[in-house]
Amino acid sequence: MTSLLLPVFTVLLVVTSSDASCWRQLPKDGVEKCQYKGITIDRGDEYRERTPPDCFRCSCGSDGTLSCCSEGKRIGTPPATCKVVQKGCDQVAVSLTDESKPCSEPVMFVSG
Repeated sequence: MTSLLLPVFTVLLVVTSSDASCWRQLPKDGVEKCQYKGITIDRGDEYRERTPPDCFRCSCGSDGTLSCCSEGKRIGTPPATCKVVQKGCDQVAVSLTDESKPCSEPVMFVSG
């Protein structure tokens, strides 16, 4: 039983830790549209920013509630033999001595 728990826990940890972080902003009185980082979003619409490293998706609810989630994978502290590079909206761990090779050690992803 114990030998089964470790792989299951590891998979759950990786899946949970690679989820994006999300936040909400309640509607402001008298404001008909949502705003985030200088972007105006009509009620019922969505906006997506795919410019690394600041990738996010926001939607403006019919009641004016702004809901946003970051997108992309973020890496915590990489192993000493690796470094983090940005590839699109994702961070990836590569070999410290050869960036064309992936990190040879386990890497922990954190929420974006």
